[in-house]
Amino acid sequence: MIQLLSKVLQHLSESTMLRNNNRTPAAALLLAVIGVALLAACQTAPKMSDDKAFWEAKVEQRARDRWQALIDRRYADAYKYFSEPSRQGLSLEQFERQMKAIEPKTVSVRTVKCAAEQCAATLDVTMEYSVPRIGKRQMPLPVDEVWVANNNEVFLVRR
Repeated sequence: MIQLLSKVLQHLSESTMLRNNNRTPAAALLLAVIGVALLAACQTAPKMSDDKAFWEAKVEQRARDRWQALIDRRYADAYKYFSEPSRQGLSLEQFERQMKAIEPKTVSVRTVKCAAEQCAATLDVTMEYSVPRIGKRQMPLPVDEVWVANNNEVFLVRR
């Protein structure tokens, strides 16, 4: 891709538009814009398999932070951890309504394992629930999550 960028810039600099001595700031701006656009296109998604320890630590921290936001009833903060496609299928209002029905109390991350494209996290979340005529009880539940990388950050995939 870098070779393509180099060839395009070389071609543009040799073209009749820029060959004459009337090089204008507009032409230089055009070259800069094309160069930036091509460099942006060269960026690829980070591969989680390249540095598993880094990505696993990042997923562990973000998963813990997201659940802590839910425990603290900061639903808008927790909602931001979803990937963009996940947010498109669920509005903040819908998410908040769903999350108000559960009462997470504590969270601990059991495992995080990353592959080439995604990380799988297993967490233990202690939920509080009401039992009719008995009262509130707490129960630890395993929660499996899938996280994906985007722009050097990880986001939760809603399933």
